[in-house]
Amino acid sequence: MFSRLWPTSSTSSFLSGPMPPLTVTQVQTALGHFAEALAGRPVRIEATEGESWPWHLGLPEPLTVTVPAEAPPLGSFEDQRRLYRAQVIHQIALTEFGTFGRDPQAPNRCACIEHHTITSSPFAPVAAGIAVMLEHARVVSAAIRRYPGASYDLERAIALGLQALLVELPPSAGLVAALRLRCLGADRQTLEAACPGAADDLEWMNSLISELERPDAGLDDSVRVAVELARRLTGSEPVSYTHLTLPTNTVTWSDRGGGGG
Repeated sequence: MFSRLWPTSSTSSFLSGPMPPLTVTQVQTALGHFAEALAGRPVRIEATEGESWPWHLGLPEPLTVTVPAEAPPLGSFEDQRRLYRAQVIHQIALTEFGTFGRDPQAPNRCACIEHHTITSSPFAPVAAGIAVMLEHARVVSAAIRRYPGASYDLERAIALGLQALLVELPPSAGLVAALRLRCLGADRQTLEAACPGAADDLEWMNSLISELERPDAGLDDSVRVAVELARRLTGSEPVSYTHLTLPTNTVTWSDRGGGGG
């Protein structure tokens, strides 16, 4: 599963040092004001014991901003504040930029995996998982363009996530890992060093994902690219990769009555 390529608690311990993590109770009031100013409406912020973006690939409930009870113990105290702000920005942007459908007043958490391009694909379960990943990346690019004053929060969160993921990758990581790294902004040099098993596929993968960084890119583009990546992935990776499903704790294909996971 894609989620298995993401850092575990051992990575956090490796990077954290002695500083205790920031907790949501220390910043919840400030985050609430920040979220409401950004969204232009009341926003409910809830703490979760799990991990949030960029450590977790799940899609949150559209009308609630969920953040971890404790910030990932990475970087400085200010970095942890930035991680909380970045998660707020990102989750609000998912609604604003169409991950949950065209109507922000009636968001559909399953809009991505229920998209007709996904459901009509022979690679539907794999494509659905990739589409969720690509939507996170597309929305980050869109949010940075729309809110340049908040760009450093997002960019710092992504940098910390990329650093943590690189620590845990196996020596001969392949295309799935390269895809995840690219969605966290890894450059060509980083990809070639971290994923030698995907060296022959990096150019076309980068070309496809770059399409989602255009100002006019939308959900339709993410699912189109996801289906193309799934087609090539299932043809070039070991058979076990054809059983990839959506990340843990998110909407699953079987939850919606679709094909197998």
